[in-house]
Amino acid sequence: VTNRKGVRIPVSFVSTSSGAYSATRGNCPTVLGVGKSCKIRVTFQPKAAGKTFTGNLKVTGGGIQMTTSLTGKGRR
Repeated sequence: VTNRKGVRIPVSFVSTSSGAYSATRGNCPTVLGVGKSCKIRVTFQPKAAGKTFTGNLKVTGGGIQMTTSLTGKGRR
């Protein structure tokens, strides 16, 4: 995550919308400074081989919500 806004952004909540994925704050502070970056850790744990799993990663804070899509395929 990179803060390209002109103000500091709180990073209050990191979540995923699928049980195949989990996410943690990684090295992100509770407030991300102007021009600063941090890494969110996303783990993929598919429930079945050969199946494609989709979901979303959401990062929220300070009235801002950022979302990106996730796609992965389970291996045999």
